[in-house]
Amino acid sequence: MALTDAIRAHPLLDEAGVDPRSRPRLDAFACDLAAWFVGGPLEDAGAPLRVLVGLTGDKLAGPRAMCRGRPLLAVEAAAAAAVALWPWINETFPDDPPPPPEAAPGGGSEGGSTEGDGGATGSGGDGDPGDGDPQDGDGAGGDPPSAPPVDRAVDAAEARAVGAARATRLIEGLVPGFGQGVAPGALERVMTQDLARVARLLAAERELVQLIDRIGRIEAEDARLGSGVGGGEEVVGVQLGGSLARALPSDLGLLGDDETEWLALQRLVEHRLLELSLSGAGIEGVSAPGRRGPVVVCLDTSGSMQGAPEHHARALVLALARRVVGHGRGLYVLAFGAVGETRGWHLRPGVVGVDDLLDFLAWAFHGGTDLEGPLERALAIADEDLRGADVLVVTDGYVRLSAEVKRAVAERAAQRRIRLFTVVIGRTVPTWAHALSAEVWAIEPQSGVGLAAAVRRVASPRD
Repeated sequence: MALTDAIRAHPLLDEAGVDPRSRPRLDAFACDLAAWFVGGPLEDAGAPLRVLVGLTGDKLAGPRAMCRGRPLLAVEAAAAAAVALWPWINETFPDDPPPPPEAAPGGGSEGGSTEGDGGATGSGGDGDPGDGDPQDGDGAGGDPPSAPPVDRAVDAAEARAVGAARATRLIEGLVPGFGQGVAPGALERVMTQDLARVARLLAAERELVQLIDRIGRIEAEDARLGSGVGGGEEVVGVQLGGSLARALPSDLGLLGDDETEWLALQRLVEHRLLELSLSGAGIEGVSAPGRRGPVVVCLDTSGSMQGAPEHHARALVLALARRVVGHGRGLYVLAFGAVGETRGWHLRPGVVGVDDLLDFLAWAFHGGTDLEGPLERALAIADEDLRGADVLVVTDGYVRLSAEVKRAVAERAAQRRIRLFTVVIGRTVPTWAHALSAEVWAIEPQSGVGLAAAVRRVASPRD
């Protein structure tokens, strides 16, 4: 189960400093807590959680309400709460607890014997009735040695849940267009499969916010230029926008609560509402063209691309993906660095595509530059589709192609009706780009002005 695997691999539990022999008990408690937070029945949990809930009443109801149906939030909250509660769990439910008093005939030790050393009996000698070991696994034989630090656990759980919710919302800003029905629960199930990757994305939260802003600027400029396809007859996905008429119920519902109404209004003003992406003939556009082949992007992630050029390049790829994937076209991304350094993703509708998207966001080579290998692979992918594919090269221009490769690329592109475009994020366009490409765009490295025109053209119907 992904929830269990995510808990056991959670860095918070690794950092808790628990003895290796006791770690399975911490893992088991955290897994029970996560399953209960996400909505599972308490009866399926082990004794520690059942006793804790019995002792503390509804104090854990707040984190559970936040995490119900939200697996990533449940994992994060459970890990934080388990670490906070571990001293109490370890003291109250130790390894190999002694048998409960009722297991011994007559209420004494085995065989009813009461040794003269005042052994561990619940009533022998002149000890109090509670002198027996209280740590019998369920609190029998006396009160727990200390009260569970539930308030601290609740604070830690809620803080982690809020952070995870913010991260999910951030990623949702990149997901629209990859298919209708990618609900928070589905997205979070994908994210819980690799918490290390999520941690890397959270560490780059500022960069992701800037990336979302760049995508928004590209799409706003594209809208001003006029949509090549559109209409309102068919739902083809989900996008960010500012239309209340198209907004999803999840965002419209925020208007019904005084505490969240401001958030909905802020998203409306910023054109950040999750809304339906529609297509087809209608008052807003013309019918979408016939299905075409995929778009294959060769993305330069060499060392010279670090900084603003790389951010612009990723924004371009994601804006293009949101435009073409929602209209039935596949999009392949081949990130390349030095010779032999190529990593590919297939961005497509559905949860699998979201998994590739998350991986794409966290990846870069930052080494040398070799375009020949990735370009050959891109043409091979394009060759597999008889409808005619488009190949887009995104680079800063510090790339060399041999005369043989340029000739071979030009011949294959002409034979298979492959359109090849080049976006150079820089002021100098290399000669090979003009020789091979149907169109070339030179993008200002700092502002990224002109990216929308490239997105529009690559996503447009074939000539």
